[in-house]
Amino acid sequence: MRKVPRLRIFAALSTLFLIGLLSPGLPWSARVRHLRDKLLQKAEMKAYAWRGGSARLVALSGIVVVRGRPLKGAEVEALDSISGWAAMTSENGEFVLPDVLWYPSAQHHLLVTANDYQRRRLQVTAPEIYPENGMASVGKLRFDQGRRTEGEAIPGKNSVTYIEYDRNNAGYYKSLFQRLSENKQTDDERLLAASRYVASRLLTRDGYAESPRHLDDESPRQILENGSRYCGKLSLALATIAIAGNYKARLVNVIDRMLQPSAHMVTEVYYGEQWHLYDPTSGDGPHNQAGTCVVSYKELFQTRDRLSLAPVPDHLPKIHGSGCDWLYMAYASGFHHYYCFR
Repeated sequence: MRKVPRLRIFAALSTLFLIGLLSPGLPWSARVRHLRDKLLQKAEMKAYAWRGGSARLVALSGIVVVRGRPLKGAEVEALDSISGWAAMTSENGEFVLPDVLWYPSAQHHLLVTANDYQRRRLQVTAPEIYPENGMASVGKLRFDQGRRTEGEAIPGKNSVTYIEYDRNNAGYYKSLFQRLSENKQTDDERLLAASRYVASRLLTRDGYAESPRHLDDESPRQILENGSRYCGKLSLALATIAIAGNYKARLVNVIDRMLQPSAHMVTEVYYGEQWHLYDPTSGDGPHNQAGTCVVSYKELFQTRDRLSLAPVPDHLPKIHGSGCDWLYMAYASGFHHYYCFR
């Protein structure tokens, strides 16, 4: 009987092992594919550097369609994005995704989220030559042809930053929420009361002491007790109060443009099977046309021209002298980044 060479046996076993690692559906396969893609990208960038080139930032533009129709209001992000920005698709399915790393023929994996239950991963290729205007078109992307992707723990997903809830002061926030929501009948009334309370902690230019700017250098309790002039700090305080009231909440950071952007941060709270946006610098939330419900960031992006927005206080850093017109620009850009609690 003829013996099978050991080398062939080893090769067959190695092939089976790799198939097992990379097979879709297995719990470790996504992480392994992600590691493989990152190693390949590093090797390609190093080879490009040896030829005298260097990676640069580019904006990707394209159109997302599903069954031949534009997919509007979907979130698009590049996995392993160094900027962490995601973008919304317009009514025509168009999007522009800023600050994506370019080198000749780079492969990008775009994560397209239509809603909480439908998410696909599509692969696109950057142009061989860097575009003069810094904008690279990836053409029409067919959502239904992408790879199904489920769960929140997606390797390379950088459009969400996770932050810790201040459990040391949980009793303080719970008591505060109960006091603010007393005699309030609806979710909207409770959250508006909380938002207006947090807005009362906004410090004006004439009345503030310089305070740390980063989200994690002050507890929400310190922000509420001492006040703050930063929209991010106030949004964190509002989200913390909402969580104390047993709501799900997150922060949404938006910018008005790709180059030299100005930023603003707001809070979204989940109830009634959808998100609702509150701006704790104004103490208000954008309502629908009937004036009966606070809309989400996604809905605000889609219907901003038909809604009235409260102006942002003009003493806030980076947006001095701007008002509701600037807010339209920020929400119209579709550029956003989330901060979620673990």
